Parts: sequence; structure tokens; C-alpha cells
Amino acid sequence: MENYFNQIQTSVLILSLMFFTCCNGQVKTQVPTNNSNEQKTTSNELPKMIKKQGTYSYMTHTGPHSNTLGGISTIVEDMKGNIWVATAGEGVYCYNGKTFINFTANDGLITNDVYSIMEDKEGNLWFGTTNGVSVYNGASFTNYPFSAIRGNSPAIGFETNAPNGYTEVWSMLQDNKGKIWLGTTNGVYCYNGTTFTNILTLGTLTSPLKSDVPSIRAVPAIIEDKEGNIWFTSWFEGLCRFDGRFISSFKKEGLTNNDELLQGSNGDIWIGNRGNGVSRYNGKNFERLFTNMLMTDIKEDGKGNIWFATFDRKNNSGDIICYNPSTNETISQFAVKEKIGGNSISSIAIDKTGNVWFGTNKMTLSKYDGKTFTNFLSE
Repeated sequence: MENYFNQIQTSVLILSLMFFTCCNGQVKTQVPTNNSNEQKTTSNELPKMIKKQGTYSYMTHTGPHSNTLGGISTIVEDMKGNIWVATAGEGVYCYNGKTFINFTANDGLITNDVYSIMEDKEGNLWFGTTNGVSVYNGASFTNYPFSAIRGNSPAIGFETNAPNGYTEVWSMLQDNKGKIWLGTTNGVYCYNGTTFTNILTLGTLTSPLKSDVPSIRAVPAIIEDKEGNIWFTSWFEGLCRFDGRFISSFKKEGLTNNDELLQGSNGDIWIGNRGNGVSRYNGKNFERLFTNMLMTDIKEDGKGNIWFATFDRKNNSGDIICYNPSTNETISQFAVKEKIGGNSISSIAIDKTGNVWFGTNKMTLSKYDGKTFTNFLSE
């Protein structure tokens, strides 16, 4: 989820867009060639992410809210080396090494509340939002509203069985066969390039799959392992694995409420346990580490070290931990408040040159080069 959503101030401004809609629900919007949202900066200061959306009343899966928008939900580096930053309420920002360019609903994004980012094999950027998906090809957006994604399946609130049309796309994956997987508050969907298929919804199989899982909702993370299995985490069914024919649950292992997922270069799978540290699965056994810590993101660097973003609810403070899984030693640990500001890291990304990027719930973007933290603020 690449994303821990209770630690950031989530919000959405759902704008009604006037577009020509195809029969499959796509909406395409051309982005102006001269992007007026590019934010200039002088050579002696760092660029900033300018917040433009203000305070709004908005609706999510939990009901109506009113808040000041902001907070970074995920960070991704694209093939060209640009850093993309998804925010709760301010759309997305693209950092090209010099300036930040802000894309919002005014530019064709389906909403300004973005939870997840994925780049596909063709270089298109997928943005998961509170109302479906926006796909950006570098020139224009193609939008898939959630009504088109779910088709005839009901939109159900993930905390109750009551109907709720506000379904959030928390995680995305393109597998080795080119299929796109979406983890949402309303279940798991698979896109084959033409249609979206609802894999599970409230315990009812909508495809000829077999499962020992009664329901999968609220899916923060999806990964594909080296064998081609698709793994999901869920807030209610915990850790699940799909082998192409059967969906298995790991509830019996105590994995009942999970967030982040990562497969390390050595094959181990790391699972964030909500409020109870992390589990490491070596293919046979599960081992628990950092118990009593809340993990908000997990990433691996080029040296095989695992980076954890943690949060201590009791002290309202977060830490960054770099961990060597071969020696089971903590290499370094930093206090978020001291190095970056704010109290929580919501996302981690590691770029091609080895820099580690952090996003906070206060909408600060930070780059760590192994020696220094460089903080890009918002205002």
C-alpha cells in the first residue's frame, strides 16, 4: 500500500468531469502541453510541493469527512528516473530532479485522493484512487471509474455489509503475464487488458476459482513471488496466496490482519502485521520480529537490507530501521521527528542509484543518500 492509511489525513475532492466515455467505462483526458503546475525554484533553495486544494468536505468508505488535505500515501520511481508522489487530497507530484509538477483533477486525474502508484511494462503510470484508476501515458489520462471496474458486482463497505459506493484502490500489481491486479476496499480485481474480473466479493466466488477464504476486503498490498504466485494481505482475512487455481489463507499461522508485503532477493516474504511487528516467511516457517511495532512500509535496497517504517502509537512517534536479514542485525535506526519532521513515515521507495526516499503524513518528501537527509517540504 506501498501505504498505512490511519496515519495520514486521508481525504478526497471528487470532481465531476465532463468527458466522452467508452462502453468499457474509460474516460480519456488530454493533459496540456504547457503544464502551468510546474513549480519553479531558485538555485539556492529546494523546490516545494505546493498544496492548492485547501479544506473540503468529502466522502470515503467510512462516511463524510472534512479536513485539510495532504499527506503522502506512496512513492514510486519510474523508468526515466522521475519520482512520483501520491497524496491524500493533492493529487500526484512528479519530481524530475529539479522541480515538482503537480497533476490534479483539473489535468484529468479521476480524483485528487490517490493511494497507490504502479508503472506497467509499457511505461504507463497507474494511479489508484478513491474512485477507480487513472492511467497516464505521458500525455493524457485514461480513467476507469470504479463503477466500470466492479461491473454488476455490489459495492460493499469493508467495515460493514452495507452498500457503499466509495471503494478505494489501495494496491496494484502487473504480473509476469501482463495482467493488472487491483487490491481495493471492496475486494480483488484482475484486468486482462479488456475487462476487470472480481476475484472474490463477500465470500461469493465470481470466477471458477476454489478458495478456503470466505471473503477478501481491504487489501493494502499485492505481490507476485518468484514462482508466479500472487500474494494478498487483508485487514480481515490476513495473508492469502493465489496459485492460479486456489486461494489459500494463512490465518492458522496467526496472520489475520496484515498490511505490507515484500519478497526479498533471497526469497523470504515479509508481512507487516497491523500493530504487531513483521513476519518473515522462508517458505516453510514464519518468524516474528519487532513485535509491538506498527509497520507502515517495507522495502529492500540493492544490498539486500530491509528498510522498515515503524510507528509507536503510545508515544505517537515513528522510526526508520535498516535491517540486515542475513545477520539479523539492525544496521541503523533514525527517529522520524529528528531527521525529517512529523511523527510517521507513510511510504518508502529506493531509487536506481540507491537513494532511499521517505514520505510523511505531514506531506514532507525526504531523500537519504546514506549520509544526509534532504527534505522537500510542502506549503
